[in-house]
Parts: sequence; C-alpha cells; structure tokens
Amino acid sequence: MLKLFVLSSREVNSESPILTKTSYNSVLLKQFLNLIEENFKDVRLPKDSAALLYITSNHLNFICKDQINVSAGEIIRNRVLLEAKRMLVNFELSVATIGMKLNFFDTSYFIKFIKKYTLFTPEAFRKQNYNKS
Repeated sequence: MLKLFVLSSREVNSESPILTKTSYNSVLLKQFLNLIEENFKDVRLPKDSAALLYITSNHLNFICKDQINVSAGEIIRNRVLLEAKRMLVNFELSVATIGMKLNFFDTSYFIKFIKKYTLFTPEAFRKQNYNKS
C-alpha cells in the first residue's frame, strides 16, 4: 500500500508545471511561495517579498504571471484569506482576535477584507459554511 502511495505521489508531482520547470524563474517562484508560507502574517506587500528575494516587484509579478498566471499580490492575499477562513472555523476565537493574529490592527479593515473576497462578513461566513456544534 505504501509503495502505491509513493508511486502515485511521484506521478502527481511529475505532472506539476511548477516542479517540471527548472528555470531560474521557477526557482524564484518556489522561493517566493515558501517565503509567503512562512511569513504571510508579516509580509503583505509584493515589494517586501521581492526585496527579500533580491529582485524588483515588477520582476516578481512577471514571474508569478508567467509561471502560474496569478499576480504576487493575489498569491499573498489568497494565503492570508485561507488562514482567516481556517481560523474562522474555531468559534472560540472572536473576529477581533483572528484579525489581530493575522496582523490586521483594525478589526473593521479585517472585516472589509474578508467581505471583499468571500462576499460575507466573518460572522456570516461562519454561519454560512459551518455548523456551530
């Protein structure tokens, strides 16, 4: 069974467009994605990520658009939004607490951010997608 999982994992990974390209741009994209995964709470602007990679923000956006057809800013926002959704599942955390943990120092801005990308307020998102049991 384990051998089957290993073989299927190799098959899936070999088909990934990011992993098959070994160009300089694909290496930078992987580094950017790793950087976002580790620092999405602190690094919110593409220019800050680009500076950490020693490239310009225009170059970073070009790489992201070229490799996966998504802008650098959108990648960062999607990661923050994913974490916000994960935290909203925990009904013990207030919306303000979640906002603070994600470095939104203004709760109203956090609520606007969530509403803009999910079309629901955080409380409505909780009620819409999860049972409070």
